[in-house]
Amino acid sequence: KQSKFDSQLTIDFLCHNRIEGIESILNIGHAHVIKASTKYNILQNKIYSLLGSDSYRISQRRKALSKLSLDKRYDLFHAHFGYEGWISLDLATKHQLPLVATFYGHDLSSIPQQFPVWGKRYLELFEKGMLFIVEGAFMKETLIALGCPSEKVFILPIAIDLTINRFINSNINYTSLNEINILLVGRFVEKKGFKYGIESFYELIKATNKRIVLHIVGGGPDEQELRELVIKYKLGDRVEFHGFLNYDQYQLLLVKVSVCLVPSITASNGEKEGGAPNVILEMLGK
Repeated sequence: KQSKFDSQLTIDFLCHNRIEGIESILNIGHAHVIKASTKYNILQNKIYSLLGSDSYRISQRRKALSKLSLDKRYDLFHAHFGYEGWISLDLATKHQLPLVATFYGHDLSSIPQQFPVWGKRYLELFEKGMLFIVEGAFMKETLIALGCPSEKVFILPIAIDLTINRFINSNINYTSLNEINILLVGRFVEKKGFKYGIESFYELIKATNKRIVLHIVGGGPDEQELRELVIKYKLGDRVEFHGFLNYDQYQLLLVKVSVCLVPSITASNGEKEGGAPNVILEMLGK
């Protein structure tokens, strides 16, 4: 956001495609977007699927990016995701830029586990990079376990805007409610643990005579499995799938929610939550 430093700050975003209106979205007067070269853009396609299966193309992408000409002097190169930091090393070195990389979760959990070559690549990144940003203490410990010097890891907690109207009434007497509404929200992927959320909900309704409804918001590859689980436990009249909601729709749903359920696990591919999911912060920030 704008601050007393804004007049001295210029941020350029190196993107694979032009993001129209990003300057106004970010509300920073000195933000601009640089579109990467055509060759670099081609090498970006399906980057996640290439991380372990095609080391040659990943290396070629790093080489192609290093040839990118920057038309002005920068003070810092900030890469988002650890693997993008490694791919950007040569470009940062070429222009004598200190490199900062932010890790987000799967890049330090499932990626090194699935593709051991990234463990070696990260060691190079840790040696040459200046600073590595993570969300919390657990992610910091994970990064250090991968070989990153502790003094190079900086914790930057996720923040939420407390000025937004938080309408959840913390003074509700739940024992007097005729109906209790529980919320599950997020991507339908293994690490989110929605399967266990539904199973726990099933155990809950067996233990009480109260009318309880589970509202599930989101979508993803595991949706069919979750719907089949609802059918298996005969929960059709107790579980409502809302799909993806915009923020206004989401807030309207929260008006009647009494409990927010946030399960999570370490997935079979090693992926896990990097820290506190945003939904927990939103609920705590009421």
